[in-house]
Amino acid sequence: MAMVFQDPMTSLNPVVKVGRQLTESLRHHLKLSRSEARARAIELLRSVGLPAPERRVDEYPHQMSGGMRQRVTVAVALACSPRLLIADEPTTALDVTVQRQILDLLEAQQQERHMAMILVTHDLGVVANRTDEIAVMYAGQVVEQAPTTTLFGRMRHPYTEALLGSIPRVENPSHTTLAAIPGRPPDLADLPPGCRFAPRCRYAQDRCLVEDPPLRPDTSGGDGHLHRCFFPVGTPEGDAALARNEAAGQNAFGTP
Repeated sequence: MAMVFQDPMTSLNPVVKVGRQLTESLRHHLKLSRSEARARAIELLRSVGLPAPERRVDEYPHQMSGGMRQRVTVAVALACSPRLLIADEPTTALDVTVQRQILDLLEAQQQERHMAMILVTHDLGVVANRTDEIAVMYAGQVVEQAPTTTLFGRMRHPYTEALLGSIPRVENPSHTTLAAIPGRPPDLADLPPGCRFAPRCRYAQDRCLVEDPPLRPDTSGGDGHLHRCFFPVGTPEGDAALARNEAAGQNAFGTP
C-alpha cells in the first residue's frame, strides 16, 4: 500500500534531492544497489511524465512547479509497485489543467499496474467519471455508498444532495450565487445525539434528534446502494419531510 498526499511541498523533504527520496524505499524494500536504484528512479520519473528525468533526479523539490512536484510524489508512491494506492486530495492547489493531467496520470498508472486506488476528495465532479464506487462521508461516518452511476442518478442522503448542489454550473448566468450548506460540522470530540447531519439538513425531523440512523440498503434497487437516513431524498418519506419543513419555513431544529 502507498499514499499520495495532497501537498507535495510538505510531503517531500525540501532539503533532500528527489532522487534520494525515490531511491530510499527502493534500496530498503527491494534491496537494489545504489546504481540500480538510481536507474529505477529515473525510469519512474519518466513513467509519470516528468520531463528530463535524468536532470530532475538531482534537483530539489523547490526547483520544480507544483504539478511536477506532484508527479514526483506519485513516482515515490509507485516505486515499490503497491497493490493499493490511496490518493488524498491529489490535485489540491493545482490549476485546472494540471489537475486533469494528474488525474489522467493516476488513472493510467492504475490500469497499467493493475492496482486498486482510493481517491479521497471533496469534489464529486472529480470522481464522476473516474471511479467505480463512491462512499460519501460526513463527520467520520459513511452516510451513503453506491456504484458511481447509481449515486449520481439516485442519491438518497441529504448531504450527498447538498454536495452536488454546491457544484458551480456552467449553464448558470454570471455572478450566480453559489449554493452553500448552512451551519457548521459537529465537534467530533463532542458529537450530539441523533443524526450527525441533522442540524444542517432540510429534511430533518424530530426523530433525527434522538436516533442515529443505521447504514441500510436502499429499497428501490439491489445494486449495493446503502444510505444512513430516515427520510431519504427522492422517496415519499423524504418528500413529505421536506414539505413539512418548507411549510414551517424551518427544519426540525428551528433553523431557518
